[in-house]
Amino acid sequence: MLLPLALILGGCVVKQYGGAVQTAQVQQEVPPANFGPIESELDTMITAERDDVDRRDRLEAAWEMLQQAKKESPPTQHVVHRYLTRILDLEKRGAAGSTSAIATQIDARFTPITSIKGEDIEVEEVPVTSEADAAILPETEGASSILDAARRRMNGGDLAGAMAQLEVCKDKPCWAQAEGLWTEVRDRRAYQEQEQAGKIFVAARALADKQVRLEKLQEARGILIKIQERYPNSRYAAGIADKIKQVDLAISEAIDN
Repeated sequence: MLLPLALILGGCVVKQYGGAVQTAQVQQEVPPANFGPIESELDTMITAERDDVDRRDRLEAAWEMLQQAKKESPPTQHVVHRYLTRILDLEKRGAAGSTSAIATQIDARFTPITSIKGEDIEVEEVPVTSEADAAILPETEGASSILDAARRRMNGGDLAGAMAQLEVCKDKPCWAQAEGLWTEVRDRRAYQEQEQAGKIFVAARALADKQVRLEKLQEARGILIKIQERYPNSRYAAGIADKIKQVDLAISEAIDN
């Protein structure tokens, strides 16, 4: 259901009958799209969906598209906003009378988002050397410069650096401007780390050697526990607690068998 990102996040707004309006010409005339309500609704739907694997994957792919769109120009954001609004309407309508296939295995409810096909979305951290090597700006540089530096790190995949940059404002006046972006970066880190645990979990359950399987399951559990401790208030807190229960169940099954 999701179109390739290249068609939507292409850097220009395509006219209906050919030609294109470059975003540089219209960007100042169009305010950024308000993704808040859609993001909140997606969040709720993803957390609530624990049975229909295909639907959860579609919702998570839509969430990833939304995160990517935040980096784009306002005209492009509005194109994505309209598309995602339609997707949500379709998903809610489908859920109301759904007879889709239901997952029957614990693995299916722990599918890493990185397994989604057909989207040019990277969820692995890939630090950008030029930005990662740059010094963290002090609080005296001002909120605007600090947020710009943090966004460059975030967009380059250096989430740890982005958090560190924003945290120079903690307990300082600039925290009022920095806290919102810090929350977003924190949630991205929690998301990526839980996906790492998910990969290990799914791979572990396929291992024939009982001892190795237990070790890998414990490794996945350890990652999830650390996420829970580091980011107790992330948007994924409930889902991570649920995943820990899934891993604990798999560990018990491995021990008993």
